[in-house]
Amino acid sequence: MRKPHLMQDEAVTVGRWRAADKDTDRGWAWVILFAAVVNLSIILGVSFSFGVYYVSLLEHFQGSMTQTAWIGSINTLLVFSSGPISKALTGCLEYRTVVIIGSVISAGGLFLSQFATEVWHLVISYGVITGLGFGISYTPGFAIVGLYFERRRAFALSILQTGAGIGCFVYAPLAQQLIAYVGWQGAMLLTAGLSLQMCVTGALMRPKLTLPEKPCEKSVLLSTFCNFDALCNVRFLIVWLNNLLWNAGFIIVFILLVDYLYSVQGFPEREAVINLSIIAACNAIGRPISGLIGSHKKCNRLHIYATTAMIYGVVIMLYVINDLSMYWYASFSALFGFFLGMQCGVLPAITADLFGAETLMSTFGYLMISNGLGNLIGPPLAGWLVEETGSYKTAFYLSSALTITSSLMMFLIPVFPESHNIQHKKYERVQPNQSSALEKVDK
Repeated sequence: MRKPHLMQDEAVTVGRWRAADKDTDRGWAWVILFAAVVNLSIILGVSFSFGVYYVSLLEHFQGSMTQTAWIGSINTLLVFSSGPISKALTGCLEYRTVVIIGSVISAGGLFLSQFATEVWHLVISYGVITGLGFGISYTPGFAIVGLYFERRRAFALSILQTGAGIGCFVYAPLAQQLIAYVGWQGAMLLTAGLSLQMCVTGALMRPKLTLPEKPCEKSVLLSTFCNFDALCNVRFLIVWLNNLLWNAGFIIVFILLVDYLYSVQGFPEREAVINLSIIAACNAIGRPISGLIGSHKKCNRLHIYATTAMIYGVVIMLYVINDLSMYWYASFSALFGFFLGMQCGVLPAITADLFGAETLMSTFGYLMISNGLGNLIGPPLAGWLVEETGSYKTAFYLSSALTITSSLMMFLIPVFPESHNIQHKKYERVQPNQSSALEKVDK
C-alpha cells in the first residue's frame, strides 16, 4: 500500500530533525546528495589511496614495511570506527557542524604530516588525527541523505556509495602527480586544502525543520556506545567476523599493489597507480549494479554478498603471476574492483534483512568497527610476511585466504535457527510483506 502524502505542516522525523514533505526526494535533497558524494569521495579517496604514498614513505624513511603500513591502517581504522563519536556529536549538533569539525581536524592532521621526520610522527598526524577527522565526517553524510530521501532512499544511498570509487579514481593519480612535482610533504599540504573543502560540502547539509531543542543528555550519549543487544546474536557475530576478515584481506591489495607492480614487476610507477584508479572506477560501477540486482524480489542478497567476495578472493591470487603485460594486471584490477563493489553495495541491505531495518543504525555501526579493525590488522601483517619471506606472493595469498574464508563463513548462517536471531520477530512486524534473505537461506 502506498504511503499517503504528508500534509504541508507534517514532517518525517529522524532524531532531532524532521523533514517537511516539500523537501523530500526533490529540490534541496539533490544538493544534499551531491554534497554527500563529494564528502565521501574526499574521505575514502584519500584514505584508500595511501598505497601511493607508501612507496615514497618507504624510500624516504627507510623504515620497515610493517612499520610504514601502520600509518594507513590506523587511518582507515578510525575512518570506519569513529561512528559512535560522530553519532554522539550529531545528538547535540547539526549534521553540517559535525562535518565541518571533522574537516578541520583532518586538515590539521594532514598539515602536520608535512613536518614528519619519523614514521611514528605520521602514525599520529596522518593515522590518528586525520583518520579521526575523516571518521567524524563520514557518518553524517549517510544519515542526512536518509533524512532527505524517502521514496528514492535506496537509489540515493546507492549513488552515495559510488563516492568511494569516484574518490580513489580521481585522487590516486592526482596524489602520484603531486608527489612527483612537490614531494610527499607538499602533497600532504595540498591534500589538507582538499580536506577543508568538506567545510563547503558540510555547509550545504542544512537541517530541515527542527524539533524543539533538547539538552544533550548523558543517557542519550551512553546509549550510543552501550547498545550490546546485537552482540548476543550468533548470526550477527558471524557477520561481524566476516567483515573483519574481508576488510583485512582487500585492504592489503590497496596498500601493497602499487609497490608490488613498481618494485617487483618493474612497471613505471604511473602505470602501477593507474591500477588503483581502475579498481576504484569498477568499484563505483559494481555498487549500484548489486543494489539493482539485489532489489529484485526473487534475488537472494546473502548469496550475492558471499559469492562476490569469493570471486574477488580468487582474483587476488592472479596478481602473483609473473611476466604478464600491464593489460592483464589491469584486467585483474577491474574484476577485483567490480566484485568488491558488488559486495559492498549489498551489505546494508543484508544487514537489514538479517537483523531488522529498525536496528540498522546500531548493527551497521558495529560492522563499521569490524571493518576498521580489519583495515588495521591486514596491511601490517602483510608487510611483516613480505619482510620475513622476501616475497610479495605471501601477502597476496594471505589477502586471498582471508577473503575466501570470510565468504565461506556466510554459509554458516543457515546452521543456526531463527531462534538465535533476537531481532527476527521484531523485523517481521516492520516489514511484513517483504521476504528477507534470511528466510530464503533458511528454506
